[in-house]
This record gives sequence, structure tokens and C-alpha cells, in this order.
Amino acid sequence: MQLEFLGTGAGSPSKQRNVASVALRLLEERNAIWLFDVGEATQHQILNTTIRPRKIEKIFITHLHGDHIFGLPGLLSSRSFQGGTEPLTIYGPVGIKRYVQTSLQVSESRLSYPLHFVEITDDGELFNDHGFRVIARKLDHKIACFGYRIEEADHPGELQVEKLREQKVPSGPIYGQLKAGKTVTLPVSGFGEAFKNARANGYDYFVIVSLSESTQDMTLHSKMYSARTGIEIANEKFFATGNNRFSKVLRRFRNSVLEKLTVRGKILARNGKTVLIDLGKSENITKDAQFKIVKKGSLKTSDTGTGLFYKDDDVLGVLTVTNSGEEISEALIINNGFYDRINIDDEIVLVNIPDQNKESGVDTVPNSDESGNPVVNNQVQSEKITDEIKRAIEHPSILEILRSIR
Repeated sequence: MQLEFLGTGAGSPSKQRNVASVALRLLEERNAIWLFDVGEATQHQILNTTIRPRKIEKIFITHLHGDHIFGLPGLLSSRSFQGGTEPLTIYGPVGIKRYVQTSLQVSESRLSYPLHFVEITDDGELFNDHGFRVIARKLDHKIACFGYRIEEADHPGELQVEKLREQKVPSGPIYGQLKAGKTVTLPVSGFGEAFKNARANGYDYFVIVSLSESTQDMTLHSKMYSARTGIEIANEKFFATGNNRFSKVLRRFRNSVLEKLTVRGKILARNGKTVLIDLGKSENITKDAQFKIVKKGSLKTSDTGTGLFYKDDDVLGVLTVTNSGEEISEALIINNGFYDRINIDDEIVLVNIPDQNKESGVDTVPNSDESGNPVVNNQVQSEKITDEIKRAIEHPSILEILRSIR
């Protein structure tokens, strides 16, 4: 994006400066030029530049004084003579359309391209194509006058490849994920690296998973550890046979981990007794679920097992969910004690959830969905499930990945 001043004089031209006109070069961004005001002889100034009139896509007029518009009819005609065929839009105060159309009609000028007008009466957004946004605002002048603000949408930052190489990040699809702003955790070589990464990232727990599969059965072996101490918390195997073995193993692994992790969240917003919390149906939170409200920063995870610890003095109250959304729920506060000490970002811990239909000991994963499409088949799926597990461990929150396994 470049600005080129074609004229900065006011009222009348001088030997050193022409009257008002500024070109905004957007050749790299959209292969176009935008002009702001077109004073007399603007097209003569353009001859001294590399600007091509046929590239002019939009013209913005601040006000209708002659030193800002007298060059407009000539420029529009020259754009046509030089092979311009693409549409052009003129933005400006009420009256700009009548001025241009009268000038072209009286001079019997014919344009080879569509000409559009947007006449402005008040502040507001004029243009937004998700690449650029233009906003008009009234200015203080003798006649109707507007200023224009151009905002370019954010672009992904430049990927610093050298720093990635210093961190020994292998090239490939991971680079694309990082450039897209995604969080990527590299696969680990074993317990030592997993423990180091978990502690460095402030995780509560980490899980190491291994998998074996034959044509008839599948076994998933998982070990859960405390991310603060590295102590092993759980060591489990999940075995399944038959057509549903893939779904069964993942379902059981998912349920086992979720049962060990206390559901916790925080208060996002508050209005009197009503609050919004960052938990919802994706965490199986339903209406009437109850939470304890704990002072921010007071929850601690166990070093030798799963679970959370907090002091009774840090419990600020209780809330009950009144409306459960997909990711956010509404709840009602019951204060604890005389003083209300509950604030946004205080933490919440699930203490009770209404009875729901729970799975029995028999896994009831269907062979097909409601449309009759097969859920699983008899093929060996070690590569598929390995990819599934890799995606899980590459996500900073194991809870969110586990919730996605249905």
C-alpha cells in the first residue's frame, strides 16, 4: 500500500503544487488505484507517474468545491479513451452524481465502462469486502464535507522459519498450521520429553498412549501422569473385538479420562445474580447442574492423583445452571455468607449434575448412523486411530479432543 500525492495545493494551483488529489496504490493487494479528490489537471499530474487510469477502481470526493472536483470529467473521459472497461465507483456528498452526469451530458462524452455513484449523507461504512473497509465521517467545513478512513484487514504474520529451525521444528504441514495461527504440539519421543513439555506449558496432566491392532481386535494402552510431579496416576488398557472395536476403544478411553478429570470452568460475565460460565453441553452440562464458586487462583490439582483442592474459606458461593448452551451456559448465583465476593474470572467446580441416561456395562455403539451409513468396518484401522490419537496429543486441551470422540 502506497500513497502518491498528485496535488496538495488549496484553492488554485501554483508552479510547485497542483490542487488536491491523492492516489492510494493497491496494486499488490487488489491490482487497483483509489483516488481521493480530483482537482483540475489531475490527469496531467498522472502523466508524470506510472499510474494507469484504467487501474483506477474507486474515487472518493471529500466535498464539492471546484479545486477538488474540476478534474473529474476529463479524467473519466481519458480513462475511457485509454481502454478502461472495468466499473468505477465515485463516492461523495450529495450532488456529485448530478455534477458528473451534467458535465458528461453537456460535453457529449461517452464512457466505455459502467459508472456508479454512492452519495453520502451521514457517517457510516461505505465499503467492506473483508480485505479493505472504508468509513466516512463528517468534517467541519463550509459545505458538506467527509473524511475517509481506510482499514486493511489483518493478514497472517510472516513465518519465522529460522526460529522454527532453531527449535528443531521439522518442516512440512506443521509450518502451514503454525502460519494459520493454530497451536501445534510436536509428537514426543517418550516420557521425558512429554513430562518436560507438559510442565513448560502449565498442563495439569498428560497421557501417553500406545496402540496395537489385529484383524479381529484392538488394544489401547494409556498412562496418565501428573504434569507437575511426573507421578503416574492411572495405568489402563482398553480391549475390544469385532466390527465396532475402533469406536469402542476410543469411547472407553474417552469416558475413563473424563471420569478422572473434575469439570472446572470460570465466570465470564455477571449481571446481578445471573452469570455466564464457559461450560455447556459440550461438557455434558445440563440445566440444574450445580457448581461451587472458588476464588480465582485458589484451585490446585493433586500431585499424586486426579482431583482438585481448595480451602473452605475460598468458596464464595454456589451457582445453578438455568440455561445450557453449546459452549456457554447461564446460571444463577446463591451467595455464601453476608458479603458478596464473587467476581468475573472466579473459578467454578462441578459438584452435582442431574441424573442422565448412563451407559451400562455393555457398549452400545451402533453399526450405522441414522442415515444407514456404516460407522466402522472390518478393515485394520491402525493408521486411522494412530492419526486420531496424534491429533489428540497435538491439542493443548485434552478435554476438548476427548469431547469430540462420540
